[in-house]
Amino acid sequence: MSTTDKQKDKLNELTIASLIVTRKDGGDFNKNRIKHAAVKAVIPMYSGSATVKGAHVVEGRQKVKRDDIPSTLKNVVAFEASVDTERNVLFQSGVFTLKSGHHVQSRDKTGILIHETFAKQNHLKVNDTVQLSQLGKNTMKTFKVRGIFSGKKQEQYTGLSSDFSENMMFVSNRSMSHGVVNKLGLVTDHPDKVMGELERNQEIKAHYTIEKTPNTLEDRIASYNGISQMMRWMTYAILCGGVIVLSLVLVLWLRERIYEIGILLSIGVSKLKIMMQFVLELLLLSIPAAMCAYIAGRIAISLQQEAVHLPIFALSYSVLTAIILLSVIMATSVILFKPPRALLSQMS
Repeated sequence: MSTTDKQKDKLNELTIASLIVTRKDGGDFNKNRIKHAAVKAVIPMYSGSATVKGAHVVEGRQKVKRDDIPSTLKNVVAFEASVDTERNVLFQSGVFTLKSGHHVQSRDKTGILIHETFAKQNHLKVNDTVQLSQLGKNTMKTFKVRGIFSGKKQEQYTGLSSDFSENMMFVSNRSMSHGVVNKLGLVTDHPDKVMGELERNQEIKAHYTIEKTPNTLEDRIASYNGISQMMRWMTYAILCGGVIVLSLVLVLWLRERIYEIGILLSIGVSKLKIMMQFVLELLLLSIPAAMCAYIAGRIAISLQQEAVHLPIFALSYSVLTAIILLSVIMATSVILFKPPRALLSQMS
């Protein structure tokens, strides 16, 4: 249940922006221009084109033929710069899938993701380098391949090699955007309200386009909610079943010790002390079993590259202790409330 909740929380963290803001003329703008109190997070994005050095773009069948393409645009790739490539809608929607390596995060200024077809054609692999020069800039930047992805997006043809999915690349927004954006994501719980209030600003309405984006993870989050609910009820059922089964076992166990209980009661030992003795005996028996379960669980989870946290183990053992206490109370309540003479006569 804890693992399911963690996965659900991770999906919530990766939720894409509720609103996308762009300029109507397709130009760049400062991300601080768009502000609203109900916006929880701002996701700066920048899309552009760059020439690649030391590698050849993937050629494909163009639906648009142009004879006016200069030599500087013959080896052009498209790139998207964002805070975290894992949050990009193309990866979240499953259009692109990371095949090897890892995603590029904002702090990684030299990381890049490339398509597997481009990588295969140019004999590139993870940790190799790619050199790009953004169109309109005179600087050449060297990037290290962090990951390789696959997939095919909906392509818009302009006659350039950057139209193809195979020539698409993803980098950090710190490496190529230079402090400006041409697309801005707004994360908010009230997209309709925020969009309406922003559009009341005449300058924003005149120069910017605000669109709602569907949350591609809603169905997956809903599935995790259903699984979490089912796991919770299953846990409750298992706990109740554990109490009942352990109580029945203890009843049979205590019947073998009626004579001992009767003698202890007859010499003045309190019922609480007798009950605590049984609890202590069960706890001593549970410690080796709990340690074996902890070690086995640690080995199993380590295979999934996850950490076993001691607080979770402590919580589980606390639940086990509560089950033992409740079971002892239920099992001993019938026997301990009998007088010692009745218990001894029952043995005879």
